[in-house]
Amino acid sequence: GRRRLIASGIPVVETWDLSDSPIDMMVGFSHEAVGIAVADALFARGFRRPGIVTANDDRALRRRAGFEQRFAELGLPHIPACIVPALANGRAGFAVLRRQHPEIDVVFCGSDVIAHGVITEAQAGGLSIPRDIAVMGFGDLPFAAHTHPPLATVRIDGRSIGQQAARFILGRMDKQEVGPLVRDVGFSIVQRGSL
Repeated sequence: GRRRLIASGIPVVETWDLSDSPIDMMVGFSHEAVGIAVADALFARGFRRPGIVTANDDRALRRRAGFEQRFAELGLPHIPACIVPALANGRAGFAVLRRQHPEIDVVFCGSDVIAHGVITEAQAGGLSIPRDIAVMGFGDLPFAAHTHPPLATVRIDGRSIGQQAARFILGRMDKQEVGPLVRDVGFSIVQRGSL
């Protein structure tokens, strides 16, 4: 597919990611950097027994790798994780993780949907969030601020990604110089009541 896209000569914009070898143009953020930043934020807040519940997709696994790498650098070499088959399996993933590792004090989730399931399962099991277990999501989906407690998460500026992608395409259509072909829009950590 990659060879065909390159050979086609049409403008291609990859989004929601960064790569050293884009097909053409790219606008997004580093998933590894997200994991590192979340680890730093959680460590700064005093969490020392993290766990992970995530889906088995490439981007989520790169966030996990960054998270684990940073915690290893901070002296915590083993982070228990539960890989769930789909985004909607946060409840089941947390149940397994908690049963196998009752000592965890915070869960970094591969998405806000998974985090919502983790919160639901924790509360159904009588745990108080964040007193007994803290939860961090990813994506800052519209419901995240309205969970109970509100979900701490990682915000990605999707609008900025879309606008830059459109500028890339329009610039190429008008045969203009589009500037750097890879743009990092970054991300921000949103501290809310689940931490």
